[in-house]
Amino acid sequence: MGFGGGGSAGMTAHVHNNVPLQGGPLDFANDTIASLNAGSTTYSNGAALQELVIGNAGDSLVVNGGGTAPEWAAGSAGAYTFLGSDRLTVAGSSLSVNFAAQTGDTTGSVICFYNLISLAASPYTQTEITVNNISGGAPSYTTQFCRMSGGAGTFTTGSGTNNILLPTGQRITSGFIEFTSSTPQQDTAGYDTAIGYNGSDRGESAGRGATTYGGTLSAGVTALTEITSVELDATVGNWGIGSQMSVFASKI
Repeated sequence: MGFGGGGSAGMTAHVHNNVPLQGGPLDFANDTIASLNAGSTTYSNGAALQELVIGNAGDSLVVNGGGTAPEWAAGSAGAYTFLGSDRLTVAGSSLSVNFAAQTGDTTGSVICFYNLISLAASPYTQTEITVNNISGGAPSYTTQFCRMSGGAGTFTTGSGTNNILLPTGQRITSGFIEFTSSTPQQDTAGYDTAIGYNGSDRGESAGRGATTYGGTLSAGVTALTEITSVELDATVGNWGIGSQMSVFASKI
């Protein structure tokens, strides 16, 4: 039996649009007659609708190699991954961030950005930088500094120190330090220098100067192949509210 009334031969051909008597807009909300899998989406191949079954957790929707249809692909972590931050809501002498181990197999470097406000009177507090909670004895930090002030430069070397001690204190200072960790290569003396670092520090006053620095954290014959924490400490007094640090990892 046909669906048309009055002896017609059948249902008039129709589409789902706004033209009267053509079926009206297609209602996707809670329509139960489509045979789609949960989470699926649809696309056109130019002739008919096709089902794209939902991908895996973390996948991104991309265009296929032929440029003809969408498909799911593993999501990218991006060039940088946020590892954590610390911000003072009351005055304090220390900022630190601990994170999952970053190794040279997957991480190009770990970068710490900081902004600090010294509450100590002049001469202002100096900044001590520690990685992996290593401070005192072996392994030790060997750092070279170049400080520019008033148009003149000063070059200094600190050897066997307990941490990275920036040479001067400033009332307001900002900067960054970048650590690299990879498969250690043993030198001719039998020492592994597995963690290298470089950074830059700048104060709010031109007279206080700017410092660039770099060095290595040497652990003798003990391999240092991962980075797990960064800590900033004040040598005297406290840092004020709003002093902060943020740590990121660059991926390879």
